[in-house]
Amino acid sequence: MTQRRIYQTEFPYFVTTAVRSRLPFFEDDHHATLLQAVILDRTAALHCDLFGYATLLDHVHLLIKPSEEANISKIMQQIKSSAARNLRLHANVLEKFWQPRFNFRIVNDEKRFRNTVAYLSNNHLKHGLNAKYARSPYLYIDDESIRRYLG
Repeated sequence: MTQRRIYQTEFPYFVTTAVRSRLPFFEDDHHATLLQAVILDRTAALHCDLFGYATLLDHVHLLIKPSEEANISKIMQQIKSSAARNLRLHANVLEKFWQPRFNFRIVNDEKRFRNTVAYLSNNHLKHGLNAKYARSPYLYIDDESIRRYLG
């Protein structure tokens, strides 16, 4: 099966990617902090609008709008490869860390956008996780970017 190539830049994407074998790797704050650094670094370097993300035990959700220079496939490839590299160096992670693909949904209207931001903020509750997952490094919501996007 071929890898998807996505080139839409008009709307944000709600993206989910998971750890291989769904191991609860991000239960460790250090691992979550390493992932946070990569997400913030790669999205800034690629000039993307990162509205927020939620890291849970074995997966991460992102709400992100690609830039003209980086489509969602390139963004996710850079986040996943950089995170795997950092986790190998600083946390003794195996070579194949992430599941091979990612799931996405295009967020093409204001109601869906607002619902997705709320979903990120409350996702830890859906999974029965404590308040630790409602703050950094597990949860990031960029209110300023959200206000700019909504106008």
